[in-house]
Amino acid sequence: MSTHPPRKTQGIQAVERALTILDTLIAANKPMRLIDLANAVQMSTPTILRNVVSLEKHNYLRRLEDGRYQLGARALEMGERYKRSFDLESHVLPVLERVCNATGESSSFNVREGSRRVCLFKLESSQQLRAGFGVVAENDLRDGTSTAQALCISPEELENNRFRVIFVSQGLNVEDLASLSTPIYRRSGELIGALTVICPISRFTPARQERLAEALHQHAEDLSGTLGAQRFGKNNYSLVPSISDIP
Repeated sequence: MSTHPPRKTQGIQAVERALTILDTLIAANKPMRLIDLANAVQMSTPTILRNVVSLEKHNYLRRLEDGRYQLGARALEMGERYKRSFDLESHVLPVLERVCNATGESSSFNVREGSRRVCLFKLESSQQLRAGFGVVAENDLRDGTSTAQALCISPEELENNRFRVIFVSQGLNVEDLASLSTPIYRRSGELIGALTVICPISRFTPARQERLAEALHQHAEDLSGTLGAQRFGKNNYSLVPSISDIP
């Protein structure tokens, strides 16, 4: 019997190249010229051209009239199908709208995917100075933000809490933004995501923070109740600074 450890399974290079191209366009958040795309992914022009032609053929990429490339309709469809797989849209979007209306700030709903947090749904404030969202919907769970903290709470902590925990962070990930987040879970105790309200730090005074927390708690209670989870009761919450915010 061999005592050697099993070799790590190798991926398919052509598939990895295609996915790298898509990841690069997602991160760029704008159309890119072929030469710039080739430099970004460190591929030769003939190699990237073959990949781009295949991706365009299957509608994962779209070539614009000026020769630049952007994500195609198939990529958008995959994202929409991913959202629908959670069966949360009909419950979450009305809550996000109510949070925006009640606070005048932007709101979002994130889920955990391994070591990443993924923004499934988002609504921007109508105010001129507001927290905006880029196309990139994924971030590292180690970034210390309130959303990351809410998604990292353990099942034991959820079970033992007698009040809703609302995490607070300022200037993390994006320097001039502050956020409050609270975990949302099902009746079974399964954590399904985090409800977040985001605003510019210039408006994040102590009094404003308290008003945002009250509104977030109220609408998180409504969403939890809709999903069959425990309600903590009116004003029964505690503000917890994110780890990176503690002096």
